[in-house]
Amino acid sequence: QIKLLGPAKNPFAVGASAAIYYDNGKKQYQELFPTRGIFSSVEHLIHFGTGNSAKVDKVVVRWPDGKTQTLTDVATNQRLTLNYSDASGYAAHIGPEPLHNAYFTDKSAGAGIKFEHVENEFNDFEKWPLNTWSISDLGPLMASGDVNGDGLDDVFIGNAFDHAGALYVQNAGGTFRPVSAATWEADKIYEDHGATFFDADGDGDLDLFVISGGAESTSPAAWQNRLYINTDGKGNFIKAADALPQSQDVALRAAAFDYDGDNDLDLFIGGRVTPGKWPLIPRSVVLRNDQNKFTDVTATVAPDFERCGMVTDLVWANVDADPQPELVVVGEWMPVTVFKLTNNKLQNVTSTLGLDKSNGLWFRLAVADVDGDGDMDLVTGNLGMNTRFTASDESPLRCFAKDFDNNGTLDPLVAYYEKGKLYPLLQKEVLNKQMPILKKKFLYAKEYGNATIGQVWPQKDLDAALNL
Repeated sequence: QIKLLGPAKNPFAVGASAAIYYDNGKKQYQELFPTRGIFSSVEHLIHFGTGNSAKVDKVVVRWPDGKTQTLTDVATNQRLTLNYSDASGYAAHIGPEPLHNAYFTDKSAGAGIKFEHVENEFNDFEKWPLNTWSISDLGPLMASGDVNGDGLDDVFIGNAFDHAGALYVQNAGGTFRPVSAATWEADKIYEDHGATFFDADGDGDLDLFVISGGAESTSPAAWQNRLYINTDGKGNFIKAADALPQSQDVALRAAAFDYDGDNDLDLFIGGRVTPGKWPLIPRSVVLRNDQNKFTDVTATVAPDFERCGMVTDLVWANVDADPQPELVVVGEWMPVTVFKLTNNKLQNVTSTLGLDKSNGLWFRLAVADVDGDGDMDLVTGNLGMNTRFTASDESPLRCFAKDFDNNGTLDPLVAYYEKGKLYPLLQKEVLNKQMPILKKKFLYAKEYGNATIGQVWPQKDLDAALNL
């Protein structure tokens, strides 16, 4: 056993670790984290079992700040007491070695990218306590492309409100230098949500489309997307002030594709959210490239795409048997959705491809031939298991959205199934904050805790709400 006497601010040495070496190369390793759940702990000791070994060849203790001390030829069947003040060495790590060598080497220090993402302070839940998650901090973002035609990838990094993004051009030796700093500084009033490099003006070099977002303002002016033109093919960008129509909702992802075959690239922008109105379905748009100006043609070209969901990612890829790429879209509370281009119009073919029951909280999408059979497969990132949500085909997560208390504010109610009954997800205090009318309906937490969603609000109101 090893008992550790830590420094004044950590007397029990919580977070320390120890390793022992014995019997010609055997090793054991433990970390000291004694807490077990709420108001529960075990004894502040590190305990090793060595079988019939009479001694340990070496004991190494690493304190939480990295200081170490080493003992050799230590007899077993005893308790060692070690004091932090006796530590003299240092080690970043004494635990098990990785199973394989690292595939990547960290080159950050000498790369020349001196960028810091600074998130402005804004608490979504003070303003919209019933929202499931924050929508004001959907960045930061990165986009890469060869902006100066030298065959090397360059990178644009977006920033939050009141902080400028940056474009770094790669040098031959693998280092980077910033360019067009004044252009990004001039637009730091926007929060950068997404970015896509594409040739907007058909001159053979890459221009940059940047999506504006954030939730601090509910004015569409704050969400205005921007187009920057690569003026000389060397990475010097200026803003094309009047090239884009006014943004109506906050987006997150965009993809460029020549849908009408006129040899220029058009933009497909997935609507992510309307601040203050989550989870109402925002507007996704198709912008046709009309030389120096982009025109919103969504209503005629892609009516099914316009309100397809709260889009988190989208990509053009060939996912069926014909040679024509399709637009694949994922998002919150929606299936993996596929649009096929027919006669220059997008048609929803999700059901045809058997994806209509693939509802999820999708956040990422990639396309690759994973199984090596010559066709493209979809790799999609759902919310995952490490959350407070539980869902299955039989017991899905539900969301009802309506101004239930008629006070001018949208009230989203997320609900989950337990033993066949549907219960509200949020605690009573949170619900009362936005809907104080419920304070009198449920005076005690126990009453609310046993109430189904249909007892919180009448079923007729739930039936009239947006139902996800």
